[in-house]
Amino acid sequence: MANLRFLLKKAYEMPFPLLMKKVLGKARRVLRDRVQYIKCHSQSSYFVDQDATKLSGFGSLRFDVNEIGIFDHDTLRTLSKHYLRHEFNLLGSGWTHVQTSSSDINRSNRRESQIIRNLCTSDRYVPIDWQIDFKSGYRWSSEEYFQKQIIPVNQGADIKVPWELSRLQHLPQLALCAVVARQQREGFEESDVYAGEVLNQIVDFLASNPPKFGVNWVCPMDIGIRLANILLSIDLLISNEFHIPAEILSLVGRANSEHIDHILNHLEWSEVERSNHYLADIVGVVIGASYLETSPYNDAVFAFGAQELLVESSNQFLPDGGNYEGSTSYHRLSCELVTFAIARLLGCLSDKGPVFRNFDHKKIHVRAPFHESPLDFMGLLDAFKPKLLAAGQFCADVTDYNNIGIQVGDTDSGRLFKVEPTYIEFDGQLTENTLNFKETADAVHALFGKVNPDSVNALLVKKMSKENFLEPIVQDRRTSFYGDAVAIKSRFVELEDKKKRLRSFQLPEEGLQKLDVISYPDFGLYIYRNDNFFLSVRCCNKLHKDAPTGHTHDDNLSICLRIGEDVIASDPGSYVYTPSRDFRNLFRSIKAHDAPRAKGRPITYCDESYLFSLKHLAFAECILWREDAMAGRYGMGEDYVVRLIEIDGSAVHIWDYLDGDGELDEINSFEEFSFGYGCKKNTVRTL
Repeated sequence: MANLRFLLKKAYEMPFPLLMKKVLGKARRVLRDRVQYIKCHSQSSYFVDQDATKLSGFGSLRFDVNEIGIFDHDTLRTLSKHYLRHEFNLLGSGWTHVQTSSSDINRSNRRESQIIRNLCTSDRYVPIDWQIDFKSGYRWSSEEYFQKQIIPVNQGADIKVPWELSRLQHLPQLALCAVVARQQREGFEESDVYAGEVLNQIVDFLASNPPKFGVNWVCPMDIGIRLANILLSIDLLISNEFHIPAEILSLVGRANSEHIDHILNHLEWSEVERSNHYLADIVGVVIGASYLETSPYNDAVFAFGAQELLVESSNQFLPDGGNYEGSTSYHRLSCELVTFAIARLLGCLSDKGPVFRNFDHKKIHVRAPFHESPLDFMGLLDAFKPKLLAAGQFCADVTDYNNIGIQVGDTDSGRLFKVEPTYIEFDGQLTENTLNFKETADAVHALFGKVNPDSVNALLVKKMSKENFLEPIVQDRRTSFYGDAVAIKSRFVELEDKKKRLRSFQLPEEGLQKLDVISYPDFGLYIYRNDNFFLSVRCCNKLHKDAPTGHTHDDNLSICLRIGEDVIASDPGSYVYTPSRDFRNLFRSIKAHDAPRAKGRPITYCDESYLFSLKHLAFAECILWREDAMAGRYGMGEDYVVRLIEIDGSAVHIWDYLDGDGELDEINSFEEFSFGYGCKKNTVRTL
């Protein structure tokens, strides 16, 4: 009912021509899907034409002995032991054993599913339960058509858990273990153990998840990420001379085409409010199509993916490099998606570049606009380069001196690849640090030829691109200072006590070293930082007119402040989405943020029953920006709420006041912190 109310409201606000276009498009898709539903229940949903699914383009990811030395062997060794036992630690689950003794396959796919399962290379392999939320025990059925799957809300179950497992992001890590083990590194199993596990898990997944059935065909985004990780794993093995049985390679080729077909038919595209989901769809298409042999259809798919990757990236990243969804974590995800996809495209230009000059755009039918040939790929890429480089620098700038990225907006811990995972101790267990955004910055810089020799992400980009680096560009990061702190303080003094508040936080006796002063005015983030100090201020003056708001928070004028090992204020992240409506709404509310507000006068509206919508009633503007001070304000009619932050030799001073009717509300004491989706503690100090 809540979802219906939200859709009706959106329809009411939509221009009539656009509404009619969307209604007619939806009607066509419903009819198409109904036909497909009937067809899939009368015959197998697996593809039949093997010749159209042949793969090529492997072999660029070979690692030599010196390169293997930069891998974190201890972490890989520890992780691999868990993966070989089918133990996974995802979204706050802790290491959990996940397996099943049976698989519920729908009747039309049982025969083909068994044929696939017979390709398993070990009689001792025990299947994984790919349909279960192993945190809550809730299980979806792989017999059920993907559009019939239910997303439980406020019941404790989380559909993201099986989705996260089925992204198969642990398989490239196992493939890297195989590469390291071949060099007879201490503590590893025989290399074929890891290579065999990669192949067996791929076989297991494809046998247990027939196309269009089960929970893992619901979300095209996850399908695209899964496809990219399957192909990366296979490429790592082939590039490093591991034998892949012809039957399994043929199976992967068919799965590649099945994944691409499903994504193209269910693109998460709309005329407005496209998100990281659509970018992930396109990245899956780009990477999948890059491994397909040439044909009129495959060439059209490849050209469409390349076109949309660059057009949509330019749309979703703002002039200063920030992502328009208003979230640092989704910025990192989108930046990572785009970076590795561009690396793959650059690596296949010598073979597939001619496709852009001559393809038939009518060979495929997709919701998004697809222009006829030729495609000016390099022109689009050159136009996007400044935003891409700035997006990578954004990832570095929002990561503090402890390699902890600040959280603005939602955090769901999403990644494309996890070849360079960093881990921390949480509840006595090794848990991924999903807030280390620096890894993504290394990947972006590698695209421009600046390869960090200690970064696996940078090395992977170097190899995927075949060292076809982008021409470096020089960015002017100078900032213009403005504003009058004296006037702001003078007004503060004039106001009565109930309308103002002053807090001060002491700096070390030795003071501060020179601060880097960084602004992202389009995204709405202002940063002061050095090796022992980090301050960020959220000051967003508008949202992009086509941007979705579902991942934003009530955080305008909020701060994150860390001095040495002391965390003074920190955005707590998101914790969870659908399992708990209360937690979802709490973590995105003003109660969870250190920001000034007028008592009883909210500046966001949240329909608490709809978890991915937040209406902003007011925005903030930066009125002071200097090397040692920043101020922002937002208006409510003729009244204003102002926050001034000043850094002097001894302390950080925060001046808040309400210039108008009413009184200033208190800052909430919010002690909970989520350092990744599903993970929650009462303090951030353990990080």
